[in-house]
Amino acid sequence: MKKNKKSLKGMTLVEVLVSLAVFAMLSAILLGYGAYVDKTSKATRTMKNKVVEEAHYAAARQKEYVDAGGAFQDLDSVAGEITVTMSGTSGTFTPFIDNDPTKGYDNDHPVNYSNPSATLETDIYDTEKAYDEALRKSGYSDAEIAVIKSGANGSININFIDDNNLVITARSH
Repeated sequence: MKKNKKSLKGMTLVEVLVSLAVFAMLSAILLGYGAYVDKTSKATRTMKNKVVEEAHYAAARQKEYVDAGGAFQDLDSVAGEITVTMSGTSGTFTPFIDNDPTKGYDNDHPVNYSNPSATLETDIYDTEKAYDEALRKSGYSDAEIAVIKSGANGSININFIDDNNLVITARSH
């Protein structure tokens, strides 16, 4: 009697090693992408939390906040100035002035202007202190707050501008 050998086919050692290498590369790519997504979601969450805590101060132009001890504190502010210039604009206009001769006003003299500008004197309020206090009220320590603020978007502050007065200047020809 003749014995038939079954020919069993399987993977060779080289094929197994190549398959493992391909799977290792694909998993490394997926893990790298997963780390990027995790970092992005943390940055987004940090920004959202800052907006939630700071935006109402800016929207209401609220210049004070309540600290963790319940006392009112002022937000930090710095003086600022915004100048708007209309480049390439020139012409002549006659200002509307009350033509009461007893006041000495005269609107018969037109004013020439070239590149008129307006300057807005402002105070810029920084709402970072309010965010820090909100984190303290949530139970975070100063060290934990520093870690949160050192991450992506953690150092961004939502400031608001409070205008003091408007000064209009026109440059004559």
